[in-house]
Amino acid sequence: MLFIDAKRVGFEFKWKDAPKLTSSIINACEILQLEICYIIYPGVKKYQLAENIWVIGLSEYIQEPFRTS
Repeated sequence: MLFIDAKRVGFEFKWKDAPKLTSSIINACEILQLEICYIIYPGVKKYQLAENIWVIGLSEYIQEPFRTS
């Protein structure tokens, strides 16, 4: 977890082709009170799993690493 622009931002790294929403990431978001969480993986597609949880490819995230929206 990092504080970026006064927001709590969480990260989870996966090695799967298509990460899915899990109870552990939901619990982490609730317990840590994350405003946004990125699941970073080796793929290229970006998609939203929940209101504040995004899956994003590592190469895309590196281009703009500290976005909070």
